[in-house]
Amino acid sequence: MTDDQWELVADLVEVERKETGRPLKDRRIILNGIFWILRTDAAWRDLPDRFGKWQTVYDHFNI
Repeated sequence: MTDDQWELVADLVEVERKETGRPLKDRRIILNGIFWILRTDAAWRDLPDRFGKWQTVYDHFNI
């Protein structure tokens, strides 16, 4: 996703940081992981490591 594309959707996927819990993952990387899955039709477990843990990306997709 290019910087210009990200600027268009960033407000739609950004969430407020909670004061407790784990630190937030980069939403841009997660969104790119979702796009990769949709484009390749691969299994979630085959998601490359550069997008983070597949479970995290799947959880955001499944919301």
